[in-house]
Amino acid sequence: MRALDEFREIGPRRVLTASVTPLASIFGSGFLIIVPVLERTLGGLAVVGAIGVSAVAWVIGTAIRHNIKAIEPLAAKHELGEGNERLERLSDIVIAVAYVVSVALYLRIMAEYLVDYVAPGSSTATSVVAAASMAIIVLVGVTRGFTGLDLTERIALATVLVITTVLGAAYLFESGGRLLGDGIDLPPVPDAGIGTTLLMLGGIVITVQGFETVRYLADEYDAPTRIWASRIAQATAASIYVGFTIVALASRAFAAYYCLQCVLAVRTASSVRGRVGFGALAAVMALITLFAEPVG
Repeated sequence: MRALDEFREIGPRRVLTASVTPLASIFGSGFLIIVPVLERTLGGLAVVGAIGVSAVAWVIGTAIRHNIKAIEPLAAKHELGEGNERLERLSDIVIAVAYVVSVALYLRIMAEYLVDYVAPGSSTATSVVAAASMAIIVLVGVTRGFTGLDLTERIALATVLVITTVLGAAYLFESGGRLLGDGIDLPPVPDAGIGTTLLMLGGIVITVQGFETVRYLADEYDAPTRIWASRIAQATAASIYVGFTIVALASRAFAAYYCLQCVLAVRTASSVRGRVGFGALAAVMALITLFAEPVG
């Protein structure tokens, strides 16, 4: 009840506006790849994988949201401590590297999709489209700043939501027809060990990445707004991913960032339960960073 009161006090409209950036980032990360990757990894159990990956992302999100409350006020007053300051700076470096890798990957995938319709197999055209897309993004950022990028994100998010709705409706009608007919044939579950499957799922943590962007919107939104925006973005993305559901390099980079954030949460948590929980998450993210397997 207290959380709902806080939500009403902030204002739903402001929270939804703040959620555009993390939600656009999450969709940009996994929209094109999460379904085929999960089907390849788990076959007919892909929905179970989608639920599991989304659940882990949500729990990691609690560490990010904790750090908004606990780390940022201390950093503003220069009371974070030398060790935590170093971890925070290291986190910033790691997330910058992760975003460079992931944005390059997304633009390459997008370029391949576009070029494939015009000149299949043309690597030169793919590189040109990807480079041009990057140049446009940089130009918008330099000339229009956050406002321009925010508008671009809104357009991209609206486009993705429309595509998702159309695809979801198409799958729903198709599956409904099959259920009334001969039934739905689910893809077979690959014959892989549990350890291999878990490591491959760890390798697609990039597909749910994006909720951490709220940490870098402090100049635009206060802490409670960003916390709620992170929650809404994650809940929305998870609901869409779970509804008919490579990248190991970028996934490991994001896992490393999440590991460092969890360590910071451990060092600043006031309860034993919080320290133990965040510590366990840090260990899991460390394992993914070290051992996640490529899925491409």
